[in-house]
Amino acid sequence: MTIIITEGPTAKALGHTDYERHRRRQIAYGRWNRWVDPAPVREHILALRRRGIGRDTLARNAGVTEHTIRRILGGKTTKVHVTCARKLLAVTNPQMPYVDATGSRRRLQALGTLGWDQSTLSARIGWSVGNLNLIVSGRRKNVTPATADLIHQLYEELSPVPAPAGYPASRAKVSARRHGWAPPLAWDDIDDPNEQPNLGGPDTDELVDEVAVRRALEGDRVRLTEAERVHAFRIGLKRGMTATAIGTHLRLSGGHARRIVRQLTDQAA
Repeated sequence: MTIIITEGPTAKALGHTDYERHRRRQIAYGRWNRWVDPAPVREHILALRRRGIGRDTLARNAGVTEHTIRRILGGKTTKVHVTCARKLLAVTNPQMPYVDATGSRRRLQALGTLGWDQSTLSARIGWSVGNLNLIVSGRRKNVTPATADLIHQLYEELSPVPAPAGYPASRAKVSARRHGWAPPLAWDDIDDPNEQPNLGGPDTDELVDEVAVRRALEGDRVRLTEAERVHAFRIGLKRGMTATAIGTHLRLSGGHARRIVRQLTDQAA
């Protein structure tokens, strides 16, 4: 999108006397307006943010304050001075080799909460799982603008829909919950390093992976959370399995199995 802002000659270019004459003439013709709509400027800033360019970098390159950028982004101003708008719109490709990886990391983690596992994500963008995990885990603090843009495009494509049902998606969701990753809707500004996600209240029922529990009861070696172990005992007992048999399938000690049975008994009392 090309945005053109027309600005008349400056006092420096014309000289004070000629500038004043020009200004009075434009006012008389009804064409003197030094303020513009902030919407195109806001869209431009958001496009830069999606590429991983933070407010501080943008402010430094444009020669404006971060406070000005925050007001424009927050919709707290109904107009922007034409000079400020021109400065911000002029920033299209800041000279910086790397950008903060916060937004990229949060986007990948948010996709994990929807069931998109790292193997699938890395395959979609032609990366190795290990390379992707460097960003997901937070070990890589900065990325190139091209990488930030690539991950943003992946996020835009996949975040509207959950991953296809199956074991990889199920395990990805459980892993995301264990790590406390935030889903897409938890963020107002996913690129803001200072923002805290709105995760809502805890829901222990969501911590149970039904697929993993079923596989564990069938004897597969599966790592379960404690909530999943309790659920496995609940399901196994309903199937007529003994506590010893369930404990064996889950590879638990006798004492651990007895504690879970006691917990279920107390809950039923």
